[in-house]
Amino acid sequence: MHILFLGTSSFPFGMAEVEKQTLIGRSLQEQGCEVTFVCKKSFNYDSDLPYKGTVHDINYIYTSFLSRRHKNKIVNRILWSIGGIVEKLYLLFARYDCAIVNSRNYMEVKCYSFIIHLRKKKIFLTHVEDYRSMHPEADGKLLKRIDAFESLTWSKIDGVFPISEELRRQVISKNPSLPVFNIPVLVNPEDAMNAIDVDPINEDYFMFCGSSDYEKTIIQIIRGFEGTKGNIKLLLVLNGGKRSMENAVHLIKSSRFSDRVVLKSALPKTQLWGYYTRATALLIPLNFDQRDKARFPHKIGEYCASKGVIITSRWGEIPNFFTNKQNAVLLNSDDPLELSEAMKFVADNKEISNKMRLQAFELASGPFNFANHGASILNFMKGS
Repeated sequence: MHILFLGTSSFPFGMAEVEKQTLIGRSLQEQGCEVTFVCKKSFNYDSDLPYKGTVHDINYIYTSFLSRRHKNKIVNRILWSIGGIVEKLYLLFARYDCAIVNSRNYMEVKCYSFIIHLRKKKIFLTHVEDYRSMHPEADGKLLKRIDAFESLTWSKIDGVFPISEELRRQVISKNPSLPVFNIPVLVNPEDAMNAIDVDPINEDYFMFCGSSDYEKTIIQIIRGFEGTKGNIKLLLVLNGGKRSMENAVHLIKSSRFSDRVVLKSALPKTQLWGYYTRATALLIPLNFDQRDKARFPHKIGEYCASKGVIITSRWGEIPNFFTNKQNAVLLNSDDPLELSEAMKFVADNKEISNKMRLQAFELASGPFNFANHGASILNFMKGS
C-alpha cells in the first residue's frame, strides 16, 4: 500500500505535528507500506535538501520545487502558489492508495477530499488540537473558518485519528458513523540512545521544553521554581517568535532567582535529549482549560523515553496513562505553590524518583512506541 502524507509542511523539519506525522509514517513503513510526504511549501529558512528525495527512508517531494522558505515574501507567495497547483496535479496523476492529511483548514480538506475520492481512494485526518479553544477571541474570517472546520470536515473524510478522548468525543458528536481511531503521543525510544553531552549544566536542574508562546505556563514554572529555594537550577528550552521570546527573557530577568535560570533555544535534537536524560525533573504542567483538555503534548513521549521524572497535571488525557507518584507527579491545580512542592518532592525522594523513571519508560516502550501502532493503524485504514 502506498500512503501519501499531506499538509505536513517543512518535512522532515518542524515542530510536534511534523514529528508525529513522521512517526506514523515510519510505523506504516514497518508494515511494508510505501510512504511519501507531499509538501506544498516550507517554513524552514535553512534547509539545503533537494526538492525531492528520501530522508530516514521516507520519500518526500516539495511541489514548490524548493525545500526552504525564501526570505523574500513575494517570492514565497509565488512559490507557495505553484506548490498548491502542482500538489493538486500530483494527487490527480500519482500512484497511491490513500492519504493522511494534517490540516485544520476545511476548504483545504474539502479540496483534498474531492480529488482523492475522484481517484476512488481514501482520505484520513490526524486531529491533535481543539481549533476553537486555540483562538478564544476569534472573530470575522477566522471564526468562520473554525465553524466550517468543526461542522463540515467530518463528512468529507473516511476516518480520523484523534490524539485524545476529548477530541474523539467531539468528532463522534458531529458524525457518529465516522470511523475513529485514537493515536496517542508517539516516540521512538531509541532516540534517547543518541543523546550527547554538549555544554552541560554542572549542577542539578529542573527542565521545561516548549513554546515561548505559553506565557502562563512559563510564569507558573518560574514562580514554582522560586518556591523551591534550593541549590538547584532551572533550564528553560524555549522556541518561538521574536516578541514571545523577548517576553520570556523579561520574565526570567524579573525573577529574584534569575541567576539560577538558564535559557536555551534552537537546540539540536541530540543535545536536547542530553539535557532530558540528566534533569532532576522534566516539567510539563497543563492549563486547566479546554485547549489542554483536548491536546496531548508531544514532549510527554520524549520525556518518558529519556527516563525522566515527569511533573505534569491531572487533566485531559494525562490520567488515562499516568498515575500520581507511580510514573509521574500529577498536579491538581495551576498554583505555583503546588508545583514547588512537587519539585521539592522529586528532589528529596531519589528512590521514588528512580522508580518513576522506569515506569515512565515503560510507557515509551509500550503505548507511546511508534513501532507498536503500525499494524493497528493499517488495519483501521483498510477496514474504513
